[in-house]
Amino acid sequence: MTHNPTSETLDIVKRLGGQWHGHYALCRCPAHNDRKPSLSIKQGRRSILVHCFAGCSGQAVMSSIRRVLGRSVEDQNPTVAPHRLPNTSFRQIWEQAGPISGTLAERYLKEIRGITFIPKDVRFHPRCPKGKGRDVQYLPALIVGVFRLGQLCAIQRQFLDPTTAERTARMMLGNSRGGIWPSYHPGTKLHLAEGFETACAFQQIKALPGATCFGERNFSIVTPPSHIKGITLLPDNQAQAISLANTAIAERSTEDVPIDMLPCPDGFNDWADIIAPKRP
Repeated sequence: MTHNPTSETLDIVKRLGGQWHGHYALCRCPAHNDRKPSLSIKQGRRSILVHCFAGCSGQAVMSSIRRVLGRSVEDQNPTVAPHRLPNTSFRQIWEQAGPISGTLAERYLKEIRGITFIPKDVRFHPRCPKGKGRDVQYLPALIVGVFRLGQLCAIQRQFLDPTTAERTARMMLGNSRGGIWPSYHPGTKLHLAEGFETACAFQQIKALPGATCFGERNFSIVTPPSHIKGITLLPDNQAQAISLANTAIAERSTEDVPIDMLPCPDGFNDWADIIAPKRP
């Protein structure tokens, strides 16, 4: 659940020179020499929630905020997030991220991948953490939700070059085993691709809903939603991918849900190649 920021919270963000990204703001942390915004501030039910991605403690952050304001903010009864990312930090990143419309993530999908629609269950984070401890970096990223039986179980972080919008790295966070994107698949036939972009490309080309299990090796273990009556695998046009798809079909042949395979047309590595913009 999200909460509209109070006037006090709006004033704090303004005084810190922060910028709002949907329901949270990013500011330069007053508790350390912050050159790039690393402090997240959002409105809780009865408190402000603060989290410094550089590692400052919540107590240090709140003390510094009071010093900057020159007054007490005790009436906010702040609840402070721990300075270390917990095992469920993928949920925190997901909640902090916002819509992709007009962002670098939309540029990546449209300009780099040729995907002309905005997929559901994806978000954009302007400063997504990559790495841990002193090696952590804060980079713009497309966030793809991974769901198991409709519940968020992991996220795929696709880090993007801030100038070109090219993808620079792709990393999973959380337990994605058996998970798929998107959270809900309309219809009774699950068209399952190896990757997110391939699923989007198939959907754009065939006007049929696409899904991904994030790797051909997951074809055998994905848990289909209860309303699905059939599965069609969409492997890449590579020997290993076709082999893994055939293995999955054989292993799942005794299940109640029929399963088959639809490779992409000859001459392309995968469905995503078909719509990818031509490079000079």
